Amino acid sequence: CANCETALAAAEIEYHDKESSSIYVKFLVKNSWKKMFPEDKEVDTYVLIWTTTPWTIPGNMAIALNPDIEYSLVTTEKENLIFASALVEKVMKEVGIVNYGFGGSAKGQFLEGITCKHPIFERDSVIILGEHATLDEGTGCVHTAPGHGQEDYEIAMKYKLPIFTTLDSRGRFNQEGGKFEGLSYKEGDTAIIEELKGNGSLLKLGKIIHSYPHCWRCKKPVVFRATEQWFVSIEAFRDLALSEIEKVQWVPEWGKEKFMEWLKIELIGVFSPRVWGVPLPVF
Repeated sequence: CANCETALAAAEIEYHDKESSSIYVKFLVKNSWKKMFPEDKEVDTYVLIWTTTPWTIPGNMAIALNPDIEYSLVTTEKENLIFASALVEKVMKEVGIVNYGFGGSAKGQFLEGITCKHPIFERDSVIILGEHATLDEGTGCVHTAPGHGQEDYEIAMKYKLPIFTTLDSRGRFNQEGGKFEGLSYKEGDTAIIEELKGNGSLLKLGKIIHSYPHCWRCKKPVVFRATEQWFVSIEAFRDLALSEIEKVQWVPEWGKEKFMEWLKIELIGVFSPRVWGVPLPVF
């Protein structure tokens, strides 16, 4: 929580409806993939992603595709777009493109390794594979910022991608945020959208109301950051703790089940970095 400046456990998260910016962003393909899409016209080709967190775009290092989903090269009068075949009609309607065709299709597994240009910074964004890329929403091409999402972090570890966070504990862009340094993530949302508009990478901007995690203390929306935390393994005394629970009278009774579930977690958080409360004396 950027407002409380503390990390939150899953049990400390509440979900409430929130209005967010919904953006479709184009990542320019840098290398030729004529073998995959032989009918590719001699125009720029882009991989199309969708996100409701524009502030995470500076942290993008990759785009995840599902290895078993089919992706199409969608041709338009201006450019080519690559995204999931099953979502073409829905996406093209949302972005307002009526006239389009097809230049071929391929399973995600055959597109691994395509190199794209980051839409803001002078660095690459590579195509990787992940089962979390689905057809439930978006384009089937998942914007991946390793420092700002659990699935993003896990797949980045697999592919050995750089992992950095562009926000500090107050929710402001740090040096990794480049030209957005000093802005809050909310201010960054606006600035990043304007940057994407200006360089032609923004295909569509809209608004969406969706369920979003909030802090249980201050009720403010939270942000996802990869940070160092302290954990302890309870493997050595888990069975003893579970047996001792049976000797306690619980009021209310549901507290017993909740505590038992908590003890089944592999690692327990010792404490969270924060600016309030009594510090843990560790030397």
